[in-house]
Amino acid sequence: MEHLPLPTDAVLTDDELVPYVAYEDYQGIPFKSYPQLKGFDHAIPKPHQHSFGLHEDFHPTPVDQLERFLQTWLFFGLLQDVLGELFRHEDFVRTIARGSSYERVLSTAKLSRLLEERFSEHRVDSPESATLRDHLAECIVLCSGASIFPAEFNLKIAFSLVVLTESLASTFDARLGADRRYTTGSMRSMSRTHWIQKMRLNGWCPNEAAVACEQLRSALCVHFLSKIKKTSAGRRHDACSEQKCSALQIDLATYEAKHRNSDCNCDVISVDTARLDLILESGKFPLLDFQTDLVSGALKVNFVESAGNRPYVALSHVWADGLGNPHANSLPRCQLLDLRDLADEVFKAGRLKDQEPELPLLWLDTLCCPAAPGRGKSIAIGLMRHTYRAATHVLVLDNTLRCYSYKDMGVLEAAVRIFTSPWMRRLWCLQEGALPERLWFQFLDGCVEISTIFEGLRNLAKCGEPCSRSFVFDLATLYIALRTIFHSHDNLKPDFNTIMHAVSHRSVSVASDELLCLGALFGLDVEVLASTEHGRSARMWSSLCESKHVPSSIIFLKGPKLEERGYRWAPETCLGPRKWADNDSAYDRIPASLLQQGLLVQFPGIILSTPAYIDVMPSKLSESTNPGVLWLRDEDSKVWYQLGHQEKLPASSPQSSIYNTLLRKDTICAMIFTDMPKLLRADTAPKAANTIFVTGTRGEDGVFYTQSKCFVIMSAWNSQVCSMIEKAREVAQTLQQDPITEELAKFKDMAKELTDPVYCTVFLSYSARRKSASAEALRDPVLQAAVHENFAGNGPAWFDANVIKMYRNRYAVISKWLPGDTKWCVD
Repeated sequence: MEHLPLPTDAVLTDDELVPYVAYEDYQGIPFKSYPQLKGFDHAIPKPHQHSFGLHEDFHPTPVDQLERFLQTWLFFGLLQDVLGELFRHEDFVRTIARGSSYERVLSTAKLSRLLEERFSEHRVDSPESATLRDHLAECIVLCSGASIFPAEFNLKIAFSLVVLTESLASTFDARLGADRRYTTGSMRSMSRTHWIQKMRLNGWCPNEAAVACEQLRSALCVHFLSKIKKTSAGRRHDACSEQKCSALQIDLATYEAKHRNSDCNCDVISVDTARLDLILESGKFPLLDFQTDLVSGALKVNFVESAGNRPYVALSHVWADGLGNPHANSLPRCQLLDLRDLADEVFKAGRLKDQEPELPLLWLDTLCCPAAPGRGKSIAIGLMRHTYRAATHVLVLDNTLRCYSYKDMGVLEAAVRIFTSPWMRRLWCLQEGALPERLWFQFLDGCVEISTIFEGLRNLAKCGEPCSRSFVFDLATLYIALRTIFHSHDNLKPDFNTIMHAVSHRSVSVASDELLCLGALFGLDVEVLASTEHGRSARMWSSLCESKHVPSSIIFLKGPKLEERGYRWAPETCLGPRKWADNDSAYDRIPASLLQQGLLVQFPGIILSTPAYIDVMPSKLSESTNPGVLWLRDEDSKVWYQLGHQEKLPASSPQSSIYNTLLRKDTICAMIFTDMPKLLRADTAPKAANTIFVTGTRGEDGVFYTQSKCFVIMSAWNSQVCSMIEKAREVAQTLQQDPITEELAKFKDMAKELTDPVYCTVFLSYSARRKSASAEALRDPVLQAAVHENFAGNGPAWFDANVIKMYRNRYAVISKWLPGDTKWCVD
C-alpha cells in the first residue's frame, strides 16, 4: 500500500505486503452486480434482511473464499467503478521474489496519480459531479457494510480493503465535495490489538497507544501511528496497561527534582517564600525575574508582582519529567538557566515586527505556587486559570517532544507527536493548553506555535494528497477540541459535555486534584475548593448545579457514582473513557436542579409491572429455564421490547434482579428515557434507546423520588418478531389451562433432586406437550417466514424458549407511558 503517508525515516516492510488472492481480472462488471454473480446476494442490503455480517455469522463462508470474494469486489471492483476507463487491473498488482519463488501482491503506487487524473477536471457544483458523487457514495456505503471480517480473516487483506475505502472516500470529499460521513467507520470492524502491539514495539506506552487509537480512528492514522518511533524519556512502561500509564504517576513522598543532565551536580536555588505569600495575599500572582550578578555571575531569581501588560511566559510541563518539587519552592540551577533561555527563545519567535525586545518574565508552578499547604497555596491554585489566560505565551515542555527535531519531520508527524504526547494526557495541562492566546511546544531544535501546526494541516487539507484528507481531519479535530474549549464560548464558560469529552483520557497523580482542575475548567471558586478538606466532591457538584452547568442527562452517565446520599447520581470520577446514554436529548435544554433527595430532572419514561407470576416449576429448575434478557410488552400496541442490562445489579443475574424487583410491589418500578419512547416503535427494524431502571415513590408534589438501579438498553422488536412472541404467549396461555400445569404445581416446593422419577414423568409429559404445541404453531406460513427472515435455523428453538418464558408469565408489561415533562428526583 505505497500511497500511505509515513513518518520520517519510516518505510513499508515486506511483512506489510498484501497477498493477491482475487478470483480474476475485474473488468466490465457493475459493482452492485458482482456479489450476485458469486452467490453473495446478502452483500447488497435489502429490507427485512440480515446485514452482511449477521448473515455470515449464521451461514459462514469459508475464510479463503471470503477473502478472495471481498478482495475482488471491494478492492478491484471499487477501483474499476472509481477510475472508469483509467482502470487497469495490472496497475494494482506486482510480483516480488520470495526466496526461490515469486509472489503476487497488491500495489497502490499508481493510485494517487490515477485519482488526480480522474478527478482533476471535475467541478464540485457540476451535475456530472453530483451524479458521480451519489453513485460513489453508495458504493462506499456498500463497502463499509461488507467490511465485517471474521477473526480468521487475513489482517493484511482486511486492512487493505478498509484503507482503500477510506482513501477513495477522502478523495471524493476533496474533489467532489462529498459528505465526509462516508470516510470513516469501517475501521471499527477491525481489532486495534494488532496496531497497539506494533506501537509498543516502537516504544509506545500501552495506554498512550490505546488512547491514540481511540482518538485517531481513521485507517491512515492508525497505520501512521504504528510506524512512529517513541522515546521513553527515561521512563519505563513495563507496569503500564491499556487503561493506565503507571510511568506518569508520581509518588509525592519520594519525588525529587531532576537536573538537566544526569551527570550534573549543580546547586539548588530557592525563592523567597515570604515574598511569594505577600504577593498572593495582595490578590496578584508572582512572576519570576532572572538576574545575573555582574560581579560573581551568580543567578538570582526574584519575584515581581503581576501588573498591567507586563509580558511573561507561563510554563506548562509534565511533573514526571522532573521539573516539579512538592517539598520546596526550589529547582537545580541548570534547570533554571535552561528555562530562562527557553523563555527568551519563545519571546524572540513570537515577537511582532517593530516590537521592542524585552527580558521576559516567567511563571512556573514549582516556584510560584507555595509548596507548603496553607492559604497561600489555595490562593495560587485559585489564580491559576487567570495566570494562564493572561500569559503572553505558554510554552509546553514535554521530554518526549524535546528529543526530536521539528525541522526534520512533516506537519503530520509533528501534529501526531504533540497530540499523542504525555502532556496531552495530564488533567492539569488541559486548561494550560486551552486558555492562552498563544501556545508553543518545545522541540529539540526550537519552539513551534500550535497555530502553525494547524495552518499546516489546513494547507494539507486544501492542497495536499487527497487520500490523506481523513487523516488531516482527525488531527484537526483534536486541535479544535483543545483550543476551542473556552475560545468558542462567551465568558469562558464551556458546556458540560465539552469538558467531559476533553478530560476523558486525562489523569492526575493525586486523586483530589481532579476536583480542583474541574473547578477551574468550569470557572468555580477553586480557592474555596482547595481549602475544603471534607465533602469536596459534593461541594463541587452543588456549585455546578447552582451555576446551571449540570445537564439533566448526567443521570445517564455510566460508571461508578458517589456514595453520599443525595449525590449518588454524580460520577465518582470524570476521568477515563466514558459514554453517555444520549447526549443529544431535547430535554437537556432544561438544566438539572439539586434537591436534598437528589437531582431534579425532566424526562419521559414508563411505569413497569408484571402479570401474575405462574409459580409451578421447582425452585431448582427456576433459573435453568431463564433464556436471558427480559421481555417487555406494551399492552395497548402489543409491541414487544427487550431489556438488556449495561451494568450489573446487586444480584448475579440481570434479568432475575430486574424481574424480582418488579415482583416486590412495595415500590414503583420505572424506566427513564433520554427521549420520547414512541421513537422506539419501529415496524421495520429494531431501534434501541438507552434508559435507566429506577425504583422509588411518587410524592404529593407529583415528583417521582427514585434511586437509579442500573442502565438498560431497550429495543423494539420488528413486527414479525412481535407476532412470534404474541403467538408464543398464546401457546403458553393454552398450556397454563392444561391439566399438566396442575400436576407440575405439586412439585414446586420439591426438596428432592430433579431426578425424582415421578417428577421426571410429569416434566417429560409437559415438555412433550409444549414442544408439540410450538411445532404446531410454527406450521403457520406467516410464522415460518418470520422465523426464516429473523432467526434462520435458530428460530424454532428461540420460539420454544419464549413459550417457556411466557408459560410462567416471566416478562414485564408497560403500565403507563409518562410524558417528557415528568419530574424525577434521581439519587
